[in-house]
Amino acid sequence: MNEQEFRQFINDALDHDQAFQVFLSNDHWLCPYCQSPVPPLKSDAGMEQRQELAVVGHVGRFCTAYRGGQGVPQDAPAMRRLANTIEFDLFVKKQLQGERAWQVIDPRMNWWCPYCVAPVTTGIAGDQVNAAQLAVTIKEHLRKCAAFGKGKGAAQPADTVVARAEDGQKAAEARARFLATVKDRVLKRHNWQFFDAEGSWYCPYCAQATMAHKPGGEYTLKERLADTVAHLEICPDFAGGRGKERTVEEMTALFKVDSEKEEIARRLVEDPVWRGADRWGNWICPYCREGCVSVGIISLDAIDDETVSLLRRHFERECNAYKSGQPAGSVEELYNKTGKTQSVADKIAKLEGAAAMGDKAEKELNRAKIIQQKMIPKTPKVPGLLIAPLYIPQEQVSGDFYDFIKVSETQWGFLVADVSGHGLEAALVMSLAKKAIAIRAESEPSPLKALAVANDDIQPETVSNMFVTLFYGVLDLKTLKLKWVRAGHNPLIVVDPSQPNPVKDYTVDGMAVGLVKTTMWIKGTVEHELQLARGQTFLQYTDGVVEAKNPAGQEFELFRLLETCRRHARTDPEELVKKLYEEVMRWTEGKPVDDDVTFLAVKIL
Repeated sequence: MNEQEFRQFINDALDHDQAFQVFLSNDHWLCPYCQSPVPPLKSDAGMEQRQELAVVGHVGRFCTAYRGGQGVPQDAPAMRRLANTIEFDLFVKKQLQGERAWQVIDPRMNWWCPYCVAPVTTGIAGDQVNAAQLAVTIKEHLRKCAAFGKGKGAAQPADTVVARAEDGQKAAEARARFLATVKDRVLKRHNWQFFDAEGSWYCPYCAQATMAHKPGGEYTLKERLADTVAHLEICPDFAGGRGKERTVEEMTALFKVDSEKEEIARRLVEDPVWRGADRWGNWICPYCREGCVSVGIISLDAIDDETVSLLRRHFERECNAYKSGQPAGSVEELYNKTGKTQSVADKIAKLEGAAAMGDKAEKELNRAKIIQQKMIPKTPKVPGLLIAPLYIPQEQVSGDFYDFIKVSETQWGFLVADVSGHGLEAALVMSLAKKAIAIRAESEPSPLKALAVANDDIQPETVSNMFVTLFYGVLDLKTLKLKWVRAGHNPLIVVDPSQPNPVKDYTVDGMAVGLVKTTMWIKGTVEHELQLARGQTFLQYTDGVVEAKNPAGQEFELFRLLETCRRHARTDPEELVKKLYEEVMRWTEGKPVDDDVTFLAVKIL
């Protein structure tokens, strides 16, 4: 094309093609062919005309990518992205040249960001600043700096950045002294040299096995120092260097205790003889073959430090056979020498006999109370759920109980139960039922099947007219389906604040556990499936709630419970159960209720 046609082509492109309309803040035009910035010509003409002439001259004479019209220009989005990159480079260069807050570099050659006021490693060696390398480091940091906010943030004053850099230098010097101190103690102090059989280092402050670990005995000094420092920084007994070290003698004694506990834990995992239990749910000591009521049934999932400590205390203080005897060699030997387990009725008779002995009865009650308190489960932290229990026993010992059972990685079981009667009888049946259900429900996704087997365990051991009403549901965290059984228990309540009527109760057929043989029980009990949704809360409770009486003898009843749920439908589970209990207490005018009170609320997030 001739010169006039070429000029017309450029003018049309500048008017209609967005790829040709990208200009920088310094009035340079970005060529969509070679992506180079083109400055406006120097002349007395207006800026628009100067830019037009510069474009014509650049494309027609100097642009190697135009190739006489054969070149392909970049599209508009690509040109705008390029412009943003160039503008960012210009901005950083201008700030480095003219803003004191951007020029703070500490003796370690860290650049201090004026936005987040934090040190940025430059990688510059020596004391000579390489401007190009520094600019690259700064741009990489600012792209990720939340305080910079892609250019929307505000820079701090230069004096603030300088002061923070000086504080950072002091902190770095203090840390260097700290690292030198740790290195000196690791190399020279004997109380810093305790490692267990697994290679874990024992801290001389907290005397606990730490994450500092030497697998296979190979542990470089650099690795050990890094792991040791990492622990000391979070060790509460180190307390930033203010704590007191334990002596070699103290560490030796504590290390001996931990070694014994490690051996107990190892045997619990490896040897089923060490996990034996009688029909009452008490752990059987493999040495003295006696049931230990303070421990209960031990499963592989329940082996924790508290359990191991209880066993060690039994061996040390109660078991005469531990020091001189040999443990049972097999499960058969363990049970053959254990003797006939007492039935619930026998144990109740024994405790009732003790009741006539005054102080001894009180001690038995206190002991039963302590055992029950240990059986109160810890509320698990389950991703996607908020879980809130509330448990108020009416006497020293209770017949109410609840539990959380991990059925699989994606399924959790929730149990709320109430043993008929009160006091020691209810407490003993409660202990048996809780242990039996926990064992039978592990890895069993069907509540009906789990409870059917548990009923086989419980029914022969219950005394006349004693039984367990319960709700047991298994929630699938993936599908949000709840499979549940109502074994003679209260209706299930579901709270959904997104609905006009946010509260609904559900009732299905079911017989109390332990009342009849399993063949009859399973005929009268139904497993129901309920599809839940995010934002919903399901709630269970015991009779102590709905049967709470006011001074006139009127019961609280289900409809008042539902109404209270409606008023507090938008609260989280923990607040909801508190409000429900407050309403019950308001109904009774502060008078203690006649039965145990238990709530369990679970919200799906």
